[in-house]
Amino acid sequence: MTRDFSRRDFLKIAGYSLAGLLGYNFLNSETAEASIPNNSLISTPSQLVRFGPLAGRRLGDLYPLYLGLSQERNNSGVLIPEQARVNYARQLQRMWAIKERRSKRNPVVRQLGDDVVNSFARRQTRIGLEDYIDEAQNSVNEVRTNINWNSVRELYRLNDRQLRTLQNVSNIIGGNGVLAYALTELMPSSDGDLNVLVMDHLLRTAGREYVENIPALSDRFFSFGPFQFTSYALNARDSTAGATRMNTALPRSHQIPGSVSMLRGNDHFSAAYLFMLHNSAELINNLSDRQISRLGNVRERRDNFLAYLAAAHHAPALARRDARQWIDGNPNAPIANYADGRIHRYINKTLANLRALRRY
Repeated sequence: MTRDFSRRDFLKIAGYSLAGLLGYNFLNSETAEASIPNNSLISTPSQLVRFGPLAGRRLGDLYPLYLGLSQERNNSGVLIPEQARVNYARQLQRMWAIKERRSKRNPVVRQLGDDVVNSFARRQTRIGLEDYIDEAQNSVNEVRTNINWNSVRELYRLNDRQLRTLQNVSNIIGGNGVLAYALTELMPSSDGDLNVLVMDHLLRTAGREYVENIPALSDRFFSFGPFQFTSYALNARDSTAGATRMNTALPRSHQIPGSVSMLRGNDHFSAAYLFMLHNSAELINNLSDRQISRLGNVRERRDNFLAYLAAAHHAPALARRDARQWIDGNPNAPIANYADGRIHRYINKTLANLRALRRY
């Protein structure tokens, strides 16, 4: 897992990441500066961007902000032009300024935002969605090849049958499933076709580094990237935290960094896959032999299980509850039939994203 990341950057980000983990509450300061930093390294010029199939649509919420056509979340909607000049570095900077305000002026968030924006200004890798899915698949394959299943058995206290079921689940998760999960986290609506178009547009015009450094704008946590991970998903100081726990089943040479702030490039995909395996293990660990028999061939229930995993990122306990109800009720039926409220919304959104990715 290679990273375009200097030792100086590593030490700096590791330092403020640790500060964020240890001192989030006392770092929240109403007196911290809130303006967009005036950083001399942000020197990338604006570029003429053609919006292709997005042109002529009126889009609101986070879409205009992501596309560089609005400085704030826009609920009234923006008519997407045929073309416009966009400075993606400045736009990423604006989003991190919003994140800073949401975090109550946390200087740790400000420092991370400053650093990732300047890193983006130095490098943009433009890539199509198809190639991005291939990168996700490669990351999944690397983790799957190197994971120690005996270690997984011990970490999650699985019996033989539970472990075999988890291994079967690991084989149904691929590049499309990982990207559908990312679209569910990053995009504001359940319009899968629109989400796919916006993601492809951003990858091709702004570059993957733009997508991988978008901050989560609806929470106050230390979270960013295509999966909007927080320390609940990845935290070197908490061995039970999601992907961190499953990460220990990999050889050290193949482990991802222990902090969200240090994820770069394909690390995001590896972290997502590890977190999906973790949430699978947490469910399977609590299934009886009868329930595992009812679940049957997980390959036949792939989309339902992938939708459960995306929902488990959002609210793991509620998602596990609804998944057990689905298994006890009718595992041949849509899992959405057994989900309520926000879990139902997450499941339907993920299924829409999966369908759109397959059509693309």
